[in-house]
Amino acid sequence: MSLAASHGYDGRTYPLEVVDDEIRRERLRDNALTGGLAVAPVAKGVKEGARIAMEEILPGPADDVLTFDHVAWVYCAILGQQGHGWVAPRIPQPVLVAAVSSYLSLADDETLLAIVGKGLNNVPTQSCALTTKRIYWAGDPRQDEAEWDDADHPDAQAVGRPPLRCEYLAYKDLPEALDLTGVLSKVIDLGEGRQINLGANIPLLQALIGFLKEVRSVMVGEKPLPHLIPVAADQVRLQWPAVLAADAEARTLQAAIRGYHAQTLVAKRAVVTPLMAAACVLVYVAMVARGVSPIDPSPRVMLDWGASFGPSVVFDRQVWRLLTSMFLHFGLIHLAMNLWCLLTTGPVVERFFGHLGFAALYVLSGLGGAAASLFVHPTFICAGASGAIFGVFGGLLGFLAIRHRDVPPAILQPMRSGTLAFLGYNVLFGLTSSTIDMAAHLGGLATGFVVGLVLADGRINRPDRVGLLRRVAVIAVLSAGLVLLTRQTIERARDRIMADPTMGPQLESALNAGPAWNAFQQALAPLFPEFDRISRETERVISEIDQGDVPASRIEPTLDHLIADSESLGRRLETLPVGNPEIRAMSDHLVMAKTHQHQSLVLLKRFVSDKDASLLKGPDGLDASFKAYAKEFEEFRKLREAYFKTHQLTLQEP
Repeated sequence: MSLAASHGYDGRTYPLEVVDDEIRRERLRDNALTGGLAVAPVAKGVKEGARIAMEEILPGPADDVLTFDHVAWVYCAILGQQGHGWVAPRIPQPVLVAAVSSYLSLADDETLLAIVGKGLNNVPTQSCALTTKRIYWAGDPRQDEAEWDDADHPDAQAVGRPPLRCEYLAYKDLPEALDLTGVLSKVIDLGEGRQINLGANIPLLQALIGFLKEVRSVMVGEKPLPHLIPVAADQVRLQWPAVLAADAEARTLQAAIRGYHAQTLVAKRAVVTPLMAAACVLVYVAMVARGVSPIDPSPRVMLDWGASFGPSVVFDRQVWRLLTSMFLHFGLIHLAMNLWCLLTTGPVVERFFGHLGFAALYVLSGLGGAAASLFVHPTFICAGASGAIFGVFGGLLGFLAIRHRDVPPAILQPMRSGTLAFLGYNVLFGLTSSTIDMAAHLGGLATGFVVGLVLADGRINRPDRVGLLRRVAVIAVLSAGLVLLTRQTIERARDRIMADPTMGPQLESALNAGPAWNAFQQALAPLFPEFDRISRETERVISEIDQGDVPASRIEPTLDHLIADSESLGRRLETLPVGNPEIRAMSDHLVMAKTHQHQSLVLLKRFVSDKDASLLKGPDGLDASFKAYAKEFEEFRKLREAYFKTHQLTLQEP
């Protein structure tokens, strides 16, 4: 085959230009730091179009014959020129950090040549690393670090262990048949269940297959080692020291990252993060299944499902809402944004603090954010996991503030700057929108920062049993402190709610409902028997009049006494304590009932004296007074029932 720097590699033969020595050396100087092959322009005096194919070059002098390592790097350079990855010595540090942290573990007998694939686009596992001996990619996480022991991979790193997802295969062990497999997602099948997934980039996968086939065929002796024309060979030799220097830097970074993982990572993998995300999703699915709008649920519905609301927390003592509101979201977009933030940052932070520490960080931050929201927005209905998620970022900042010396600069700088950029953007964006609860965000951030500062201490944040017990004790103290702070916040929120010009008077009336009714009922209790006694005496007098057995001289004194008692009852009704307008309305109906009762007694006395039958009928007659009296009592009972229902009161029998 032939190698050409100005053309892509697809298995066909491409020639190199032939140039004279002076221009060749000039171009080599110009491209010494490019990290790839450069085709020099045609030299003056050289016939236009003169080319020599690689297959036409026979083994020449020793300085024109390169080793397999050199040729493999040339193959990688061609991949890089096609835009499929990064070739040493120009592999960006963030790409290298992502690979070393995810799957790359350089052995002592190889040199790093390239990283191809996405690598940096938040999908470091959709890339692979090419060395002079092996190909590395991200496989399934190993459950036990002992599974790494492999005599075929000489790894003399003094600190730490390789990444749990490290998979590799030596070029000499590659299967003879390499091809793409899969229906919806194409992967490279290496046999024995080993597959390389680089995303949906089919040209990249095909180019990588071509590379692997070529290096395998050379490694197993199926093909001779290719040669380069002198100009290309010299350029490779000129670049090779930079490749070796980049490999040394990669090993230094690998050792630093392993030491950083050994000293700072408490958990091997995230467990709590996906559980918290799953809880939010399950609650959302349950709400939608019950008929709640998936895009824009109403505040009332959110309140019914457990959202935080100041009056409910403060006056109804439903403090549990501060916790349940963390798992509720105002629609799919709200949920998706929070889950994206949680699932991208949570696993990193959970590995720092361990499962228990991260669970405490998440929950305490969520509660701290909810408490801050309660204080600032006590009359708003609030929900969402953003307070807890901001707490995760706060915990990360707290950890970096304490343990920054344990984090390699290549990881520390982008981690810290990325966190600060995220927080800065969200704070500025939140200040421009009235629907974003900045109090919850900042409250969760502050709480998470404090929790992170405490839990990041090396004496507490240890992966052994002693560290676990210390974390339990510290978390208990932090929880107790947050409980006390939340109690103070609730008291302050009470004052802010009562000072609200709209809700304050309504709540004052509602809070006064029970005591006001008790005072009213206590004063009213002796009057009901008096109503009943006068009514019974009146019915007895009417019965005597209907029978005609009792003379008027005996009935009139009885009626005079009942009229006097009714007037006395009226005066007592006027002194009843009415604590709110609702009780005033009930009292007014009782006063009207007494008035109609008194009117019926006066009419009855006139009928006994005058025997005027017209006093019995008509709109102002005796029968109308009796009906009006009964109606007023019925209205009183209706208002009482509505009062108890509105204020959720229960009538206690003496």
